[in-house]
Amino acid sequence: MKILMVDGNKDTRILPAILLRRAGYTVLEEESGLAALETIAADGDIGLVITGGKLDDMSGVDFSFRLNNVIPNMPLILTSGGNEPREHRAHLFLPRPYMPEKNLYDAIERLINKPRMVSNR
Repeated sequence: MKILMVDGNKDTRILPAILLRRAGYTVLEEESGLAALETIAADGDIGLVITGGKLDDMSGVDFSFRLNNVIPNMPLILTSGGNEPREHRAHLFLPRPYMPEKNLYDAIERLINKPRMVSNR
């Protein structure tokens, strides 16, 4: 499966991206929400998006709404060092810090092994 990681902080993206690649996933990376949306539009093989809370051009919450408007059923994991936002369109929220080898893998497995549904938030 191809995963797109979106985060304005390269240091936050790099370790999970490396570990996901070692686990056999193809991982693309973007720093901004707009670039991520362009990548998703150009690459029809992306099966999951993981976004941080702060991108170069918008928040992860704003990105979740924009992505939901374009591709409502795209599986999306929102990660953040704070509390879960009251409103977002991510399918799962994963608080930071997390252990990529455990928490992130588990979140991915939960998403890809269940029907794709839009959050009611």
